[in-house]
Formats: sequence, C-alpha cells, structure tokens
Amino acid sequence: MSILLLGATGAMGRAAARFLAEEDVPFTLAGRNRRKLEELRAQLGKGEVAVFSLEDEAALRQAMGNHQVVAGAAGPFYRWEGYLARLALEEGVHYISICDDYDGAQALLNLHPQAEEKGVTLVTGMGWTPGLTNLAALAGIRELETPRAIHVAWAGSAEDDSGLAVTLHVLHAFAGRVPSFRGGKLVMVPAGKGPYWVDFPPPLGTIATYECGHPEPITLSRSFPGVEEVTLRGAITQRLPNAIGRLLGRVPFLHGPAVRPKVASVSLRFLPLLNRLTPAPTPLSGFWVRVEGQKGGQPWHVTRRALGPMEVLTGLPLALGALGLSRGTIPMPGAYPPEAPGLFSPEEVFAALAARGIQVERLEGPLSG
Repeated sequence: MSILLLGATGAMGRAAARFLAEEDVPFTLAGRNRRKLEELRAQLGKGEVAVFSLEDEAALRQAMGNHQVVAGAAGPFYRWEGYLARLALEEGVHYISICDDYDGAQALLNLHPQAEEKGVTLVTGMGWTPGLTNLAALAGIRELETPRAIHVAWAGSAEDDSGLAVTLHVLHAFAGRVPSFRGGKLVMVPAGKGPYWVDFPPPLGTIATYECGHPEPITLSRSFPGVEEVTLRGAITQRLPNAIGRLLGRVPFLHGPAVRPKVASVSLRFLPLLNRLTPAPTPLSGFWVRVEGQKGGQPWHVTRRALGPMEVLTGLPLALGALGLSRGTIPMPGAYPPEAPGLFSPEEVFAALAARGIQVERLEGPLSG
C-alpha cells in the first residue's frame, strides 16, 4: 500500500522520507517546491513526487485518493490537522501525523465516530512530543499497580530545527492559556508558567521547563481514566530564544491569524544571532516522562528519557506508524492518539530508536516526600 508524505521537504518530513526509503514500500514525496522535492528524491534514489499546496483542496484530494495512507509532516498543525484528517476520512484513506498542537489533535479526535463507521484509521501526534512521550507514558502505566500522575517534559534546541512551521508552533504553544489535567479534570493554565527543573539525559542535563500547549494532557487523560494529573512542560534549550518565545506568547495581539506568521518570519531572521549569543548546551533535543503511582504498596515512579536529533525523534515514529498502517498491522478504525492500546508497541519503537543510536533510558524508584 502506498504512502503520501505531506511536508516532505521540511526537516521532519525529510527524516521520515529517509526511513521510508529503507523499506520496500511505494511512497510519494509531496510539497510546494518542485526543486526541493526532486533533490530529495535524487538523494533517496526512489519515490514519486507530487507538487501542490495544501490550500489546493482539489489537488490534495486527488493525491490522497491515489494512496492508501497519508503521513502528515506539514505544520503548523493548529491550522492543518483537522482539515487534513477530514479530507483523508472523506477520501477513505488512513491518516497519521506528527501533530504537536493541542487544538489540532482535538479536531482529529472529534472525527472518531465517522472514522470508525467508515473503517478508516486516523492517528494524531506520532512523533517526538507527542508520540514518543505518549508511548513512554503507556509503558510506565503498564508497570504500576495504581498509576496516578503523568508528567511530561521536552527540551528542544533551536539549532535542531528552525523552520517556519516549528516557529509558529512555539509561538502557539506559549500563547495565552493552555490545557493541563489537574485534580481529575482538564483545566487551562497560563502558558510560560515556571520554571520546573527537569533532569534530561547528559550532556543536556538539568533544564528549566515551562507550561506550554501540547496534546499530551488531553490525550493521556482520556486514554488512562484513572490518572488524576497530566502535566506538560517544555523549553528551548537556549536561554535567550526561550525567554523571547515566552515573552511573545504573553502579547495577545501577536497571535491573530494574520499577525503570527509575520512575527514568526521576523523571529527566524534573528534566530541565528540569538543562537550565537546563547549557544545550546548541545544541538540535540530530549524528552522526559515520569509516571507516578503505587508499586508494591508504596509510592513509586517509572521514568523514561532520551536525547537525540529532533528530526530522528520525530521522523522515525511517523515513518513506523505509516508503515504499520500501510501493511495492515493496525486494524483499528477510528481516531486515536498514539498511546491508544493496540496501536503501537512502545518496546518496538524504542528498539527502532536504539538501532539508530538513541537509547531510551528507564529509571524507577520510590517517590520522596
């Protein structure tokens, strides 16, 4: 079954394309820039090319209809996720993405009844965060007798990816109030609140993280009803870009649909200078997931964390998910997050990371206090 890869020339799309090229599966690289698409196909030595804009609905529908699976790596997802998932559903095509915006994820999940009835599988957020973080949470949940809380954190280097889509995502994630799950209910908390210090793997080390908008509090609280708390914090590892991103998020008029792309474009021009002024401790990105609860009658935690290139952390899960859908190993019609039981095996995904030199470290022990 063939795969249509949207956003193929972005950093995450290119990584997913490289992983797809390692497998015996037909795929099409889709994007707006023919030259970049042709260059990528030449590098891979395989694949077809489709040139169109996501705004061209007719061309998009035609491309979807010629494939069995759509893999979405084209952001920002607060703009595209619900739209792309709906079109895929209407065309009867499976869809999977690396959506990292909470409102985009919710838009896809709202399609569950229609997808289930039509026999189509829609998966949102099979990337780094969400994606690997969700699978780490699923693995931890299975190890505790009574899981109570899930704490998720990410740290991303601005040197690891600095495209327009990721800049728009950061501005969106740190804007206004964002979802969190506290006391057994979904609440909106101020973005940028913190710091919360998190121990990522060396050489990244301890990083100050902040409340931000991601899908995990929404999806994990739904997938694991007994959990009473799900938090999500994140940070750009360079101090100056991190501070500026949080500051911009507090200015409401900067986040209108017409203004935000202009703010993102200006930010991108100054990002190389900011990176030179405050270089990253390491040009890598990481995740940290702690599941808390009871084990052996005492308060316990199981923590998983990893560090690697953002494009590998994101592109590999997308490729694996698309391959699973294309091969029919995911017989679950409906709309789901990646942690939904029966979709993906955390152990298999983590093993695929390990084969590429990225180890998911597991820690456990009693909870203090």
